[in-house]
Formats: sequence, C-alpha cells, structure tokens
Amino acid sequence: MSVWIHVFVDENITTVKKIAQSCRLDLLQFHGHESPDYCRKFSGYKVIKAFNLVKPADLGRVADYKAFAYFLLILQEPAFSLLINLIFLVSNFS
Repeated sequence: MSVWIHVFVDENITTVKKIAQSCRLDLLQFHGHESPDYCRKFSGYKVIKAFNLVKPADLGRVADYKAFAYFLLILQEPAFSLLINLIFLVSNFS
C-alpha cells in the first residue's frame, strides 16, 4: 500500500488544493505558520501539522489542532524532548 504525502510551507490554499487533487495525495503535511482555520479547509484529507517546539510553553499551540490533525513535534532542546516523551507515555498508557 502506498501513501502519498506532500510537505507545504505557508502555501496558498488554492495551490495546496490543486496539488492535492492533481497528485491524488492522501496526506497534507504543513510546516509553516498555518493556523487551525487554514488547516480545517482541507476536509477530505488527513492533515499533519509540524510544530517547532523550543520551550514547554510552545505545547499550548498544539491543542488548537488536536480535533483534526496529526502532529509532528520538532524538539529543539534535549531535556524538553525527554519531557515530551514522558508526557506521551503517561497519556497513552495510563
């Protein structure tokens, strides 16, 4: 089974939709400053939203996307990475 995905960074909505349709994409991955409202415009597609996390407070941005997107968390600080992994383990296995 193949899954087709394309990475976009702050791209125009119309352009994303044209590429998604013409390439028959399964997933749309956003790595820019795309807002929750922007990402919601792609119903019919699975959405991955990447977040560049520098400090724990940056996690607050993720909650606005949780109802409709998967996450790619890019962690900049090794100690912060350990904290995120612990939170994931506790939330998924408790």
